Amino acid sequence: MLQDMINRAAYMAHGYCLLWKPWLVAMHASSDILIFGSYFAIPVAIWIFLSKRKDLKLKPLAVLFAVFIFLCGLTHVIQAATLWWPIYETQGYVKAITAIVSVTTAIAIFPLIPKAVAIPSPSQLQIVNDGLALEVAAHRDTLAALKRSKDELEMRVAERTKELEHSKARFEALVKASAQVVWTCNAKGAVSEDSPSWRSFTGQSKKDWINNHWLDVIHPEDRSRTLSAWEDAVRTNEMYSVEYRLRHAETGWRWMAAKAVPLMSAMGDVREWVGMNIDIDARKRSDEHTQFILRELSHRTKNLLAVVYSMARQAAKYSRVSDFVSDFGARLQGLSRSHDLLVTSNWTGVPLHEHVRSQLQPFAPSDKHRVHFSGPPVMLRPEATQALGLAFHELATNAAKHGALASPDGQIDISWTIETDGNDEVFKLAWRERSQRQEPFELSRQGFGSTVLTRVVPETLSGEAQYGIGKEGIAWEIEAPLSEIAALSSARTAWDGVARARAS
Repeated sequence: MLQDMINRAAYMAHGYCLLWKPWLVAMHASSDILIFGSYFAIPVAIWIFLSKRKDLKLKPLAVLFAVFIFLCGLTHVIQAATLWWPIYETQGYVKAITAIVSVTTAIAIFPLIPKAVAIPSPSQLQIVNDGLALEVAAHRDTLAALKRSKDELEMRVAERTKELEHSKARFEALVKASAQVVWTCNAKGAVSEDSPSWRSFTGQSKKDWINNHWLDVIHPEDRSRTLSAWEDAVRTNEMYSVEYRLRHAETGWRWMAAKAVPLMSAMGDVREWVGMNIDIDARKRSDEHTQFILRELSHRTKNLLAVVYSMARQAAKYSRVSDFVSDFGARLQGLSRSHDLLVTSNWTGVPLHEHVRSQLQPFAPSDKHRVHFSGPPVMLRPEATQALGLAFHELATNAAKHGALASPDGQIDISWTIETDGNDEVFKLAWRERSQRQEPFELSRQGFGSTVLTRVVPETLSGEAQYGIGKEGIAWEIEAPLSEIAALSSARTAWDGVARARAS
């Protein structure tokens, strides 16, 4: 977990989203820092107040509120840091802690309201004392004092009622802005009050909600489990916590985390249940995608190991013991170049011209005039990338040792076309070498390279190959269904995105 929090390579800094425009980055960073400074000042002020009022009974709530304000400010500091450092997981943990503290504060404040209202002010105590003293002296003065006390008390009650109404309106606005679903039930677990946020999310009518038809908008596969968890919570008076799919009025099923706690009376009985649904659909989708990636990685790793094992076994069959290590190492490097291109494109597809250039680069790195390749744009499937990579490596190795690249004037022409055969599209590729050498070109037709070119690659691509050796060098042609060669169109988009990222 700590590695994920500090791993800068796993994500992209937020500054990239702002195109690193100095004024925009500066505006975001300075705003977050100023907000943090303001949020930091509030807890300091609360602390100074608490240090001067040591007799305050609501000190734990004040401390909890100060921690909540400080954490809110801390999220802005981390938000500013993500402009340069992609510490999004640290940001997520801080936000999660802030959410826990904020929910705890919101829950804790309601039981403390009666205690706060019951605290008398010094002026009220003084008025009562004065009234008692005056009562001994004169009944009329006492009645007048009591009337003044009553008027003042009524004014304070009116002011406090107005404050409570304002706090309630602010809480409702906060719930609406947070896009969460808040609901209440009576002590027996039945719906007791309307929930506009529930109706807005699900599209249910007020009648359906009040009449306890909330199970109708929960996914059929989750209803039994959800109802059982709710009944257990009501029976045991324990916190209710369950995840289920809830039908959204516009977007369909979405994963929600439902939590509810019982509010207890002074006698220890449950007065009501207060619950909230939090949308966790993005997190659920991310978890499912992670599991898919892990399964896909395992599958591709097994396939790659199978290719390496087959290559080692075939190389051992045709290579001398003294040459095995160097030959096998060179072929592994060729396979590695194919794999690097696949990783760069997120295993969606590799452009054929990029693949040819990558495989021939170790053999003709500086002389571009000796290697020519042409053909229409083709995005190779991962299987085709690995198969053709083996073929290009064997052909380039032979050309460097015995063929066109071994002669000063030698050249290699690589061309490919896409032709239509009835309703099918056929891919054709030709490798031809040209040189002015006088002596015949001699190369065994029974080695590992010829096996790759005439059997392994054609069989992998469900095609046919022609392999010839002449005075100038090797001539190799392969013909296969385009569906076995080309990747989906989305691969081009993925590769274009990689190319743009490299350029920037």
